[in-house]
Amino acid sequence: MNVTWTQSWDDFVSVLNEHVQSHDDFEGLAATLTGHSVVWSGTVEKVDLDDVAPLIYIAFPPRQIAFRDGRIATLEVISVPIADGDRSSWNTVTVGQRVTFEAVLGSRASIFPTISVKTFKSGKTLVTVSLVDGRLR
Repeated sequence: MNVTWTQSWDDFVSVLNEHVQSHDDFEGLAATLTGHSVVWSGTVEKVDLDDVAPLIYIAFPPRQIAFRDGRIATLEVISVPIADGDRSSWNTVTVGQRVTFEAVLGSRASIFPTISVKTFKSGKTLVTVSLVDGRLR
């Protein structure tokens, strides 16, 4: 698998799109992607640096994933949990600022899946991408 997705949000979404065209779940893909470091750039949408679980919400240009069964999901915002010891570098980040960050995709030790898909009764489909150890670059 080409790993340009570790440096490009668009390439990452392309990998997801390719996968959903031939598979019904993300377990195999997640196993392949988990543990890779990514370096992506986006725009700060929200800053939540609380003491328990500090997060930065990063917006990307909206990209769609088209599932084989006709569902469509739009990926555009991801929350980045801040790495222990890196909180001070995020203190000056402001909403609307473009940032480049590094994070690890998923964690084998986490109870949350690296990638998950949930379709609600409303028909909306939510794709969740789990990151850990977010560091400002």
